[in-house]
Amino acid sequence: MGVLERVAFAAWSRLRRQRALVSEPRSCAPGPRLGSPGPADPVVWSGRSAGRHRWFLDGARNGAPDVERLEAWLAADRPGEGADWQHASDAAARLVSWGVGASMCELPDETWARLVGSATAHAVFTSDRLAIREGDHRAVLQAAGLAIAGMVFGVAEAREWKAEGLSQLEAFLPHVILADGSGDVRTVGRAVAATWAVLELARSTGTSVSPALEAAVQRAAPFLVLLGHGGPVETTYEPLLGWEDELFRGLAPDELQVEKDWSLRAFREGGVGIAHARLAKADSRLVFHDGEVRWHVGGQPVLTGGPRDVTGLSVARIDGRRVTLVADGEGSRELRLEGGRAQFVDRGTSEVRFDVGLPIEKTEKGYALQGDGFRLAVSLDEQLAWTVQGATFIGRGRADRVRTSFEVR
Repeated sequence: MGVLERVAFAAWSRLRRQRALVSEPRSCAPGPRLGSPGPADPVVWSGRSAGRHRWFLDGARNGAPDVERLEAWLAADRPGEGADWQHASDAAARLVSWGVGASMCELPDETWARLVGSATAHAVFTSDRLAIREGDHRAVLQAAGLAIAGMVFGVAEAREWKAEGLSQLEAFLPHVILADGSGDVRTVGRAVAATWAVLELARSTGTSVSPALEAAVQRAAPFLVLLGHGGPVETTYEPLLGWEDELFRGLAPDELQVEKDWSLRAFREGGVGIAHARLAKADSRLVFHDGEVRWHVGGQPVLTGGPRDVTGLSVARIDGRRVTLVADGEGSRELRLEGGRAQFVDRGTSEVRFDVGLPIEKTEKGYALQGDGFRLAVSLDEQLAWTVQGATFIGRGRADRVRTSFEVR
């Protein structure tokens, strides 16, 4: 090893004697192989998903990370070149996977030394390309990766990376995780997972961090528990860690109680309303975000999508057994939930679209959607001309208000 690698390894040796995140450190035996290493191996070498190295983190958490696969990647990698180096977020995600995964077990000395060298290149690459736009979820992931590089990989620049990463994380997190704990339903979970990883590694390395980071994770946990119950959330990116559902429920274990009738939680800063009900056929969860709807019944996707010209959450209330949600803009969308029925009232638009996740059937009275153990009747407003394109209902025409409903039967 070189001088910097020896210093880094000494720092890591002290770190890994401390308490690990999930369990006491374990030996990192090679995990099951997924093909021969080399450019032709699609699992090791292709795709942004594999390039973020969550496979290493998954294996470490299960006590058998694939060290051989990691070694093959490190040997073939050319920092700054190739598909794995197109985005700073990918480099930051690898730093998260390596930092958290390596804290769960002991790597062989030679593997660790090579990993430190690569992590150094990753940190420099990420630092030079940090996202700086407020509200950009990528800024949170990149800052987290940089902070983790500074806490775990103890080379000469580590203190600078740690300070820069923690400073950027504290600055950008409030714009991604809002004051009421909500945010963009597609990306806020990744921001929370990245921040949680920083907090856990800070605890294990004795690093002081701003209390604002812990507060952001705690206030977002109830939102994410509600968001994740009753079916998957359509996200822009795959999970960062792989055990997010377990993590969020552990942070807010008493948050969710599904009643027979509709319940509602409104997060006005993020423009999100989340409703749950135990219907006769199956549990139901509906997320209303800036007028866009994501409805699951029995864990199956029913509806997604919404108008582009409405934002926010101007109305969120329960009147008896009816839930009403409204988003406004150039037009407006009102959603009424009662029993198994969801009725949409769209105003100020010449086109209405509904993307469905279930097979569409033509019936004598129109259309129906067939789920596993339930059926939805579809009612389309006759003021518009409707077509079915693949899994999408499209209505075009002019009307002051357009009523469309879907009912579980």
